[in-house]
Amino acid sequence: GVSKTALSTILYTCRCEIDLINDNHDAFFGGQLPSPSLDTLSELKEIIRLGSYDLAIATDGDADRIGIIDEKGQFIHPSILIALIYQYLLEEKKLSGPAVRNLTTSHIIDAIAKKHNQNVIEVKVGFKNISLAMEKYDALIGGESSGGFTVAGHIMGKDGIFAAILILEMLAVSKKSMSQLTDSLFEEYGEFHTVERNYHLKKDKIIKVESKLNYYLEKKNEKDFKIKRIDGIKLQYQDNSWICVRKSGTEPLLRIIAEASTAAKANKLINKVEKIIF
Repeated sequence: GVSKTALSTILYTCRCEIDLINDNHDAFFGGQLPSPSLDTLSELKEIIRLGSYDLAIATDGDADRIGIIDEKGQFIHPSILIALIYQYLLEEKKLSGPAVRNLTTSHIIDAIAKKHNQNVIEVKVGFKNISLAMEKYDALIGGESSGGFTVAGHIMGKDGIFAAILILEMLAVSKKSMSQLTDSLFEEYGEFHTVERNYHLKKDKIIKVESKLNYYLEKKNEKDFKIKRIDGIKLQYQDNSWICVRKSGTEPLLRIIAEASTAAKANKLINKVEKIIF
C-alpha cells in the first residue's frame, strides 16, 4: 500500500534493521483483503516465529490502520495498542487529556483513564465521530478497535505510519519488548479480551434480529446491565464486561462484539445472544 516508501524510509532513517514483505505495487493486493487484522496476518506471524525480530508492522492499503505482531508472533489487538499508547502519553510524556473511543473498543482504556483522573468519551463507530469528539472535548487520544487512532497535535484522522513510529518510540523509551509492555498492562489493569463474530445477513433479516433482541430486553427487564443505543444495542454489565450488537455501515453484516476478562467469558456472552436472536 501507500506505506511502501514512507514507512521504510522512516525506519531506515531511525537506524532500524528491517526486512520487507509485500512491498511491491499491486492494485489487487495479491488477492488478499488489505486489512492488518488477525485473520490476514498469519504469514507475518509465522515469519516472526521463525526469525529473530523485535516487531512486525503491517498497514492497510491506504496506511491509515495498523497491525502489530510482537516478538513472540502474537497479534496485538488494536484496542490494546491504543491503551498502551495512551498510558505512554500520560505516564512517560506527562501529557493529560481524555480519551475518545468508539463503543466497540476495549474498556481497558477506561481503566487507564480512571487511574489518571481522565474521562472517556464513547462515540458511534466511524472515525469521523472520533475526530469530532476529540476536537469537542480536547482529547489526548482517539481510536477504534479496527486499528485506527491519532493523538492531539497530529491530524484529526487515522494515520498508520504515525502510529507505527509512536509505537517504536514507546519501545525505545521503555526499553521493553512488546510482549513485556502488554504483560505489564494486564498485570496492572487486569485482562480484557475482545471477541467478534460477523454474520452475513440480508437487510430484512437484520431488522428481525434487532426486533427480537429489543423484545427480549423489554420482557426480561434485567438489572445487572445497562443498555446503550447510540449505535446498535450495547449491554454493559456491572463486572465491566459488555456485548454490542450492531449492523455494519459498509457491508451486509451483523456484528456481535463482546469483551470480558477471558475470551471464554466473551464467547459465552455472544452464545447467549445468539440463542436469543437466531
